[in-house]
Amino acid sequence: MNFYLQLGNLLFWFALELSRPTISFSLAERLESSTQLGALLSFQSFLPLLLALPIGLAGDRIGPRKLLPLGSVLMLGSGTAYGISEWMPLTNGLYLALVLVAQLLYGLAWLLIWISIQSLLAQAGEQGESPNATSKRVNLLALTSSLGALAGPAVSGLLYPRGGGSLIWEIFLSIGLMLLALALRVNKLAIRRSAAPASPASRTVAVPIETETLACHPERYPPKREGTWSLLGGSLYTFVMLASLVLFFGSEFRSTFLPAYLTQQNLSTEQTGLILTIGAIGIGAIRLLISLNVLKLKAKTAVALSLLMSVSGVCLLPVLQSDGVPALAFVSLLLACAVGIGEPVLISAILNGANPAKRSLALAGRLTANRAAMLLAPLCSGFAVQLAGPSAGIALIGGLLAALSAYAVWLFWRYEAYTYPVRRNIS
Repeated sequence: MNFYLQLGNLLFWFALELSRPTISFSLAERLESSTQLGALLSFQSFLPLLLALPIGLAGDRIGPRKLLPLGSVLMLGSGTAYGISEWMPLTNGLYLALVLVAQLLYGLAWLLIWISIQSLLAQAGEQGESPNATSKRVNLLALTSSLGALAGPAVSGLLYPRGGGSLIWEIFLSIGLMLLALALRVNKLAIRRSAAPASPASRTVAVPIETETLACHPERYPPKREGTWSLLGGSLYTFVMLASLVLFFGSEFRSTFLPAYLTQQNLSTEQTGLILTIGAIGIGAIRLLISLNVLKLKAKTAVALSLLMSVSGVCLLPVLQSDGVPALAFVSLLLACAVGIGEPVLISAILNGANPAKRSLALAGRLTANRAAMLLAPLCSGFAVQLAGPSAGIALIGGLLAALSAYAVWLFWRYEAYTYPVRRNIS
């Protein structure tokens, strides 16, 4: 089952990163106001922001395997609506209605697919395996996400001037059909696994591994009250939520606001696509080095570095925007690599730290923070630039992100995390 999940994840992230610049290019050609542009780009995050926690609860109750096919169907619906809207002018009232419907469907599809893939990943291992095996699958998941996203911006930037958005959405729908077929296959395999008898070893609740683990030294870690937040991970989960806000604000800033902003600055779509692709190459290279155990970072270092890179990438845009493609590619690289280094820490912390009965809810909570950041990134960035200009507006946003990052790092360093998804030698 792990193979089909990783392959589906590869296709899903390629489709995601293929569509994001395409939406930005299409809207930037029709709109002149940065505020209107930011509002429309952020709309796809609205419904998932409201429904992430109910979907997480449903995933815990009915099983994540049922969410994956549903998300694939909604993805096809969003691609169809986007494709139809490409043939309509802005003056047609149906255009905006179709774009809003497509944004809502796609945001919801992303939520269903990503929650189900992560939750099913914890079930894809062999019986009685160690928690380190889960971290290995998470690293591979991060790598396939990067590989899938690598070609998306480049394909969008190259094909959009030649075939327009219609060609992009045809490719998107083809990927959606393949993803639906894989989702149905995963659903069958998950049913078989749930029907198979469990060995005694597999009934053991996995504990996160560290150099000195909770299992080996229980006297160092007194029992916590089993409230809902404690079951989700306690103070470690608070860190996860704050770090998600910062990292994915930067990620969405790069994926949606940056291409729209550069298009309005008269940068060509080919150059914008190249800038985004360089970031995607960077995140792919980082995750490959981590998966091969070439890049070894302590968890504390990985967290601090990723948050610093995200904040720096946002703050440097107005400073480097006039220095050409290489400087803008550096901004893209910072924002992309920040997620590449930091996200595996967040996912593994949940998979190994949350109670299994609350795992989908914990993942949904993280995605709620992600979607809140993705909703705020284009909206706040567009408003700040419109109100105060690029330098002052983005500096204010960067200051707020820096404050959140400092508190998140303090939490993580104070309440030592027991899982190290960025792998290192265990002595």
